[in-house]
Amino acid sequence: MRYLLLMLVLFFSGITYALPIDSGAIINDKLKNNPELYNEVANLIRAYGYSCDSLSGLVPMIFSRGYTVSCNNFSYSYDIKDQGGNWVVTLN
Repeated sequence: MRYLLLMLVLFFSGITYALPIDSGAIINDKLKNNPELYNEVANLIRAYGYSCDSLSGLVPMIFSRGYTVSCNNFSYSYDIKDQGGNWVVTLN
């Protein structure tokens, strides 16, 4: 049920603005030219009730399928992991 609700929120959110990138942001080279991914991770973080108004860092996880994301001038850090086919956000 939670997954369905999350998908509906993401589908109907309609957020189309570009997520601001903080100066000094640490973004993996393979992800630098993917602004759609920036917005997707920010929307997913917000769907979990957390704050992500600007992107400070985005790096893929090494041993898991997912990302470590920093937001709001490195004020918040999150792990976004694929757990059994569902994307799960946890606060670091």
